[in-house]
Amino acid sequence: MAQEKHSEIKNKRHAEVQINEDQRNSPTRSRKNYITAKKKATKSLKSRNDTVEVMYHAVLKRVTALYSSLPKNEDRVIVEMDMKLHPLDGEQMHAFLTPHYLLFLECDHFNHYRVEYCFHQCPLEAEIKAIMEEFLINSYSTEIRKMPDYSTYFKNVLQCQPERFIRVL
Repeated sequence: MAQEKHSEIKNKRHAEVQINEDQRNSPTRSRKNYITAKKKATKSLKSRNDTVEVMYHAVLKRVTALYSSLPKNEDRVIVEMDMKLHPLDGEQMHAFLTPHYLLFLECDHFNHYRVEYCFHQCPLEAEIKAIMEEFLINSYSTEIRKMPDYSTYFKNVLQCQPERFIRVL
């Protein structure tokens, strides 16, 4: 199925979108943990991190394919950001959010790559969990269990992020 550009969100918070754009264009640069990890981590940790990143992107590819098969457009809205390019966020490397699921790749201050994820009334939860198990990513991931109002969180993300990060699969 072809990807569509997501139509502009109603009630877009343009001031907050501008703040996000200004942060992304900031001349100030924070220390990126993944860069430090590539330079200073032990050989075995570098290998582990490379494996986690490859597994993350493999899972992401399969999850994206699953989401593109959902019948309703509103279920196929995604926000995807390459956080390696964000000058002020030192930990996050990649972010993928849907109305029912989020998947983050991060690097902590101890040079360990990790994956965080959360389900919210996800119609594909069983399939996604099976994919994560297939790639053994559970060993390097943490499920965020206490997100009290994920629906509101996702709507806020849609309202605050620039349109270039939002699309319909």
